[in-house]
Amino acid sequence: MIGRFGVLLALAPLAIAGCSESQTDSANWVKNSQERTFVEVPKAFKRFKVNPFRINKFDQSAERISGIPRNPSNWEIVFDSSRKPLVDNLDDPRPASMVGSVAVFQLNDDWTQSPNFRDSLSVAALRSYPLGRQGSVDPVAAFNDGDPNIEIVSYSEAAEKNGIRGVKIRFNQRIDGSRWVTVDQQAFTNRQTNKIYVLTLKCSSTCFKAEYATAKKISSSFTVQK
Repeated sequence: MIGRFGVLLALAPLAIAGCSESQTDSANWVKNSQERTFVEVPKAFKRFKVNPFRINKFDQSAERISGIPRNPSNWEIVFDSSRKPLVDNLDDPRPASMVGSVAVFQLNDDWTQSPNFRDSLSVAALRSYPLGRQGSVDPVAAFNDGDPNIEIVSYSEAAEKNGIRGVKIRFNQRIDGSRWVTVDQQAFTNRQTNKIYVLTLKCSSTCFKAEYATAKKISSSFTVQK
C-alpha cells in the first residue's frame, strides 16, 4: 500500500459486479460510491474514517515538529470489533479482536514525475504485508524460502475482463513462541494501474478461528465494480 503500507489478500472470489446500489443501502455496508467499492461489515464493528497518511503507533514515540497536514485523494475506513475500538488497533501485530480496513489508494500515473510506484506494482508487491518497523514481507516468498514463521492458508490470483486484477491471500504468522496472528487480505489494481483496492482482516489465530464465519462474510462481500 501507499502511506501506511509502503509497498504493498481471502476467503471467496472477488465479486467484481456482485452488488448493486440497492444491495448496499443497509447500514451494514461500508462503501465508496465514487470508486464503486463496497464491503459488508457487521454493526458490531466500530468504524473510523482515517487519513491514510496518519502517523501510526510505530512512529508516535519519535519526537519531532509536526509537519504540514496532507490532503490525500486516498480513502480508508478502519473497522474494529474490540471492546475498546481504536484506529491504532490495526497496527497491533496480534490484535485480540478482529480488526480490518478497506481502502482505495490513488497512484501517480504521470510518468514525468517521481516517485512512480505503479512502475513496480507486481503481483509480489500486491501480496506483500506490512510488519511495522520491520518493513514488509511477501508471505509467498517467505513460505517458499522455508520461513517457519509463515504458513499459507490460501492463495489465489484473479484477472477480470474489466481490467481488475490482483491477489487474495490468507496466512498465519508466528509473532513469537506459540503466538500466531492470521491475516486475510485482498489487494487489486485496475487496468490503468493507477489505483489499489485493498481489504484487510486480522486478529490472533485463536480469534480468527473462532470468528471465521464473520471473516468469511466480510471477505466474500468485498466488491469492486468498474
